[in-house]
Amino acid sequence: MKAHIDLTRCDGYANCVLEADRVFDVDESTGQAVLLLADIPGELAGDARRARESCPAQAIRLDG
Repeated sequence: MKAHIDLTRCDGYANCVLEADRVFDVDESTGQAVLLLADIPGELAGDARRARESCPAQAIRLDG
């Protein structure tokens, strides 16, 4: 599974970090989400899905 963040949509809510802190973080200089892992290992797939679902801006896309 691959994760993508649409930075034109990301408003820095950081819900993704709360759900998947080993996959996402927040860039302190921009306030937007950053990927720690673009290729999500199987054991973190559920966390990544919860992060996508919790994003109010719908800025996260998961492929695969």
